[in-house]
Formats: sequence, C-alpha cells, structure tokens
Amino acid sequence: MSKIIDFISDQWISMFLFPSMLIYTYCRYYNINILILFSKFLGYIFVLKDMIVNYLKKFNNKHVKIKQIIVNNLYFCKNIKDIYNYKEIENIFIAYVINNKEYYIIYSNNNKFNDIKFPIYTYDESVKNNPFEQTNDNIIYININSMNNSNITLSQTNKITELIKKFSGPKGTFYQEKNYNINTEKQYIINYINKKLDINLDFNTDFYILYSNGDEKKI
Repeated sequence: MSKIIDFISDQWISMFLFPSMLIYTYCRYYNINILILFSKFLGYIFVLKDMIVNYLKKFNNKHVKIKQIIVNNLYFCKNIKDIYNYKEIENIFIAYVINNKEYYIIYSNNNKFNDIKFPIYTYDESVKNNPFEQTNDNIIYININSMNNSNITLSQTNKITELIKKFSGPKGTFYQEKNYNINTEKQYIINYINKKLDINLDFNTDFYILYSNGDEKKI
C-alpha cells in the first residue's frame, strides 16, 4: 500500500502531463480559446490526486505497525507470536506506529502480559475527534526530579519529554484506561532514557508532567 501511495505522490505528473499536453495542443491547433477550461482541468487533476493520496494514507494508517519488539532487554522479535518462544519473560518492550505516530509500551510480570491484548488501541480510538480531546501532544512540560539531573541540558530535557510522550501512548494517559500501571514500569523507562540519551538518571527519579489543560501527573 505504501508503494502505491509513493507512486501516486511521485509519479502523478508523468501520469497526467501527457494527456494534458494533448488537450493543450489540440486547442492551439484548432485555435480554440478554452484556456480557462484547460486551467480547470489541471486544477481538478491536482484535487483528484490529493484526494486519492489522502484516502490511501488514511486507509493505510488504520493498521498498527510494530517497529520493534525486545524481550528481556536482549532478544529482538519480528512479531508478537515470536514472544512465546521464550519460557521466562521478565519484560517486553514494543515500539509501534498507529495513525502515523510512534509509541512505546512495556509489559512485565507487574502488568501481566497475557492479560493485555495488543494492539492496545484501535485506529478509531487513536484519532482525535475534537479539539478538546486529549492526546500525547497535550503533554507540554516535564519537570525531572532526580539526584543526577543537575547536569541535564535543556536539549536533553526536551528529548526526555519526547520519549515520555511516546511512553504515554496515543491518549497521553500512559494507558491508564486500559488498566495499565505505568509506575511499575518506571525503572525500565528510566533505564531506556539513560541508554538512549547517554545520561545517568537515578532509578528514584520522578517525572512531573504538565498537560495543556492544566492537569498534572506524576510517574
């Protein structure tokens, strides 16, 4: 599907340029003054192309795409079924894409992986239906309370915020409405941030999260 979208997006000129030139040549040859009609034809082609591409993108984005699965911080899996090849599972990290945005979730014994279905959200649940509905983009600020945060730069703080937003899921609630307990996975998140950004947050770090509507949350 993505190849079709790319083809229409990249090759639409060659698809419609030749018939457009034929019409233009015909009009010039017979001295037909339909320049306005020709301009409308080109305009309709642009509109049609955008409609097709947008529809295909929307259709394609309805599928949840798994980008990465890591079991026990060591084993990389290609799909969910591969997870069950391992007898002893301490934690599972999944990076996935829904509605063209990337998110993270961690499963461990604390959250009982077998009790949680994946994907967590359907496409319709991940779509923002009105301007007042909350998404992870409503997280606007994170205050980091850590013994080792004195050397963290503003740039690193912004990167931590982006990672926390991915862990918060499409709704920005850290999957709370799905009976998921993010606080039991905080040590994994801190360890992930430390490795990703090459910093040294201690495992007692607290993240104070501010949403655009004024709500606050601590993890």
